[in-house]
Amino acid sequence: MGIWILVNSLFILKYGPRQSFIPTAWLLAGYAVFSAFLFFSIAKLKASSRFLIVIPKWAYIAVVSIIALAMTVYIHSTDSLSINVDRWSALEISVECLTQGLYPYTRIDHIGGVSSNLPGLAFLALPFYLLGDVGYLQVATFLLVATYAYRRARNSWHAAILILLFISSPAVLWEIAVKSDFLSNLLLCFLFIDYWMLKNSSQELRRPWLLGALTAFFLLTRGVTLIPLSILFFVAFWKSTTKAKLKIMASSLISGLLICLPTLLAVPDWETLVVFNPLGRQTNKAPLFLYMLLPLVLLIPRYYSTYRTRLFMSALILFTFPLVALLYRTYDLGWYNAIMNFNFNFSYLNMSLPPILFWLLTQNQQTKNDLLTKT
Repeated sequence: MGIWILVNSLFILKYGPRQSFIPTAWLLAGYAVFSAFLFFSIAKLKASSRFLIVIPKWAYIAVVSIIALAMTVYIHSTDSLSINVDRWSALEISVECLTQGLYPYTRIDHIGGVSSNLPGLAFLALPFYLLGDVGYLQVATFLLVATYAYRRARNSWHAAILILLFISSPAVLWEIAVKSDFLSNLLLCFLFIDYWMLKNSSQELRRPWLLGALTAFFLLTRGVTLIPLSILFFVAFWKSTTKAKLKIMASSLISGLLICLPTLLAVPDWETLVVFNPLGRQTNKAPLFLYMLLPLVLLIPRYYSTYRTRLFMSALILFTFPLVALLYRTYDLGWYNAIMNFNFNFSYLNMSLPPILFWLLTQNQQTKNDLLTKT
């Protein structure tokens, strides 16, 4: 709860003063109380029936549809060039280059930046680019997560609280406002992990060819997905048979090469590949010593065996990395320059939100493999 409130409070602190209706301090206090109430409600779902409210299926579908429609209207009607965040344009460049056989990492986006997207993200966004706007990825992700939450949650009230917590989050609203793919990418990654664990909880490495292909795909959407995928799958991989290991590695390698092939074929020369590639840009968000500590992540599943605990540890690590970078930049530049003057992009803290959502989704589940009937 503390991580969720802290991340969202930073957005209120930065953008709250841009409106004059409600003092920022009131917004901070109100949001903290509201979020704490929602977390408390989820925690009490099993402990007492007094906290259970029956949500008809039609009402849940109606609310989710209205939210998705509002997101679609916003994305369709907003002039993307007026947005001073370049995630949408960097992604659009990646998809354009994929369809045109061009190298994406030397292209300049609408505010003068260059793309750091890995090749898999371009494939993920391709259908929505063809629909007219890569921002529609957010709508599709929301609908998919809302549908999954309704089936996976303990009951319909549980699912409704999660959707309310999600859509009331200032960090989520910011992601929607700037047409960012960041949160959607990680939500889909954790949805894949949760569904796989749900169906294969006692033998996570069943169907190794499929697991290897999907793991490679998500690793090639964003490098940070390595953290949750390692925490949740590494021990099972290590304990699997040699045959299973070889199948997973072969599948990952083949899938990875196929995903990267269009980009590699478009590279004009070796020097361009060395100088202009996404790896350097994706690894410059935190101090070097944090990356040196990254192998320690593999020790977590050895000491925390339950799925929910490993979800929580994923959230903690995904929160700690950008937090340390934020504190480092704040010490160097001062709070106002680091936060208010855009010298640090604290939206990277948003990557801790998906594991928290899925941790809450599995709250009070009787078994890992239960798809409980809704009340």
